[in-house]
Amino acid sequence: RTTIQVFTLVLTGILVATAQKTFSDKNLLHSPVQIVTLLVNHFLGLIAQVRSRCITTANVDIWYSVNMLCLSVYMAPFLNPSDTAPLFHNPALVVSVISSLCHMRTSTVGVWTAVHVALISVSEYKVYCCDKSQMTFAILAKVFLGACVVAFAAVLEKAWESQVRYDAHGKLLIWKESAAIAMMNIFYDVVFELDADFVIVNSSADSAARLWHSTGSGLRGEDFRSLLADMEDQEQFTERLSHACCEQQAAAEVMQVTMRQVEGDSFRAELFAFQYAGLDGRPRHLLGLRECSEDLPNA
Repeated sequence: RTTIQVFTLVLTGILVATAQKTFSDKNLLHSPVQIVTLLVNHFLGLIAQVRSRCITTANVDIWYSVNMLCLSVYMAPFLNPSDTAPLFHNPALVVSVISSLCHMRTSTVGVWTAVHVALISVSEYKVYCCDKSQMTFAILAKVFLGACVVAFAAVLEKAWESQVRYDAHGKLLIWKESAAIAMMNIFYDVVFELDADFVIVNSSADSAARLWHSTGSGLRGEDFRSLLADMEDQEQFTERLSHACCEQQAAAEVMQVTMRQVEGDSFRAELFAFQYAGLDGRPRHLLGLRECSEDLPNA
């Protein structure tokens, strides 16, 4: 791939030189500054492809600004005769728009887009100075295009920041949840994770097998209330945890319940329930369960 890219760089230089010779009699020459700008910009692109690790979040603004600076020099009015300005400006404008759409810093994109629109507007003024209506249309079209690019960059930056915050919040929530489960496993025989509808989404498999003589994974997807032997316990469980959900804040409940086993037997257990908000904003519950030999007053 590197060999092909180097060949492309050399070929670009040959094409520029050929164009210089071919159109020398038609006043379609690139100036020496423009030729150097093209080669520098292409060389920087080659470095970015071969050594992609050199572009980081910290210096991406510098790379983008250097690219935009090269394009600005290339399309500068004092480097382009008025009759050839559209020939040079349109390709440069396309490259500028594509580069800006790939960037996610609204302020940087706004500055360089304004520079490019100003440079092209000056050239459009020189080209269409005798036709004010066409000149106005051409300038307004470039301004509208620049505004669209900046607006897209703003939307893209906002979406990127939201995604970063969401990912960071998700990782933090996973760490907190893992720490809470690890701590609850010290004090309780079984730890369950329930969704907002009290359906089991996760459980400590070994402990569940010890208490229910079945695998913990077999309990996933079941309504936890179906494991409660008494209807009164089911109603109490639903009422107290639903009340915690309505408060929209972290809440803990402790109660005594009678649990049902697979064989039909039952046992008394202490149940600790902690409610928190999941990534989707809906409440979730961590339950700790352990056998107890005597009834204690419900909290």
